[in-house]
Amino acid sequence: MMSQWLEEVWYGQSLWSKVLTPLSWLYRGLFHLDKKRAIPQRPSFPVPIIVVGNITVGGTGKTPLTLAILAYCKSQGYRPGVVSRGYGGQPPSLPHRVDCDDRAEQVGDEPLLIRRRSDCPVVVDPDRCRAVSCLLENYSVDLVVSDDGLQHHRLPRDIEIIVIDGNRRLGNGQCLPAGPLRESKARLATVDFVVSNGKADNLAEHTMLLEPRGFFRVGDGQETAVNAFRGEHVDAVAGIGNPDRFFRQLAKLGVKAVTHPFPDHHSFTPEDLQFDPQRTILMTEKDAAKCHHFGLADAWYLRIDAELEVPFWSMLLEKIDIVLARKQHG
Repeated sequence: MMSQWLEEVWYGQSLWSKVLTPLSWLYRGLFHLDKKRAIPQRPSFPVPIIVVGNITVGGTGKTPLTLAILAYCKSQGYRPGVVSRGYGGQPPSLPHRVDCDDRAEQVGDEPLLIRRRSDCPVVVDPDRCRAVSCLLENYSVDLVVSDDGLQHHRLPRDIEIIVIDGNRRLGNGQCLPAGPLRESKARLATVDFVVSNGKADNLAEHTMLLEPRGFFRVGDGQETAVNAFRGEHVDAVAGIGNPDRFFRQLAKLGVKAVTHPFPDHHSFTPEDLQFDPQRTILMTEKDAAKCHHFGLADAWYLRIDAELEVPFWSMLLEKIDIVLARKQHG
């Protein structure tokens, strides 16, 4: 498979990375040209904008961190809203205000998950500036979080957060297509926070741990304990950027899983889940957002929460307060 080959090129010792290096130079040149053109066109907004993104292709844990930031900001009295590209969705019009009853094929799996979990307003639009304007016009928000969008250069941002995979790190350190980087690793030195999903590699990074909280039935949300499937043989489904992370989590919980990895943002059909009827199906929360209406009798998703240490939250709150004060008095 192409995905397996790319994994070997980006995270292994394949000589193909050297062959593809000239294309990486071209990619970086076009990337910087786009950035140079877009930044002068950035609009201004009266509220702080936080961008949570990554510089590698594939899942790093942006969405759990986004959810944690929303919960923390709400606990501090802020009224946050979210903008997203809505990858994989086809809304009836743009910008689109996400409703909890929307389908993932309309709005994208991650925006729907965020809307349901956070109870914050979410607007999807590939033009994130237009999404921010829609959010401010229709909701009483005083803070905007962009789920992804680090490379959406026209979107203004006051705080930038990069999430990296603590295990895979930056792969071979090359930009696309020779490596997994969307932009140079030098970008890490320019953002406000670097969050490592897993143990941080240095003191400049903040460690984020994804802690399992329990399993929820896909159809009706009924909860059961996090150890409910310990020792059981199940079918495990993951259509995320790094399926192995989910499978490893299940193994740590003592689950004996037959694994079924799918591409990130895979558009599931009931036929995709035709496994042994005697086995329970376990999946990620993001995948459950696309499967909850399938009428699955014995399918559950694992809820995970991002945990970060107190210094990260203190520093984030301080930066938000500084930005807000500047905008109010500027």
